[in-house]
Amino acid sequence: MSDATTERPAHYNLPIDPSAYSLQPDEAAFFKEQTGLHDDEVLKEHILAVQAEAYQASNVYPYPCIRVFNFTTYVSRCE
Repeated sequence: MSDATTERPAHYNLPIDPSAYSLQPDEAAFFKEQTGLHDDEVLKEHILAVQAEAYQASNVYPYPCIRVFNFTTYVSRCE
């Protein structure tokens, strides 16, 4: 049986990068409303923590959309 990490594309094995965090004003407004966290730095730390937890939980197949914050864009646009 082969190792799962060797079977998936290389970009699925990259570590998360907090410097990729960037919210548009409408995205920030959405997350502030949903979380009740109105301080930008507190909100950022919260989203980074959620990202890290989700990425770690998906270690069998760590989705790039978690690593590059696509989940923040999609969620705010679904409202």
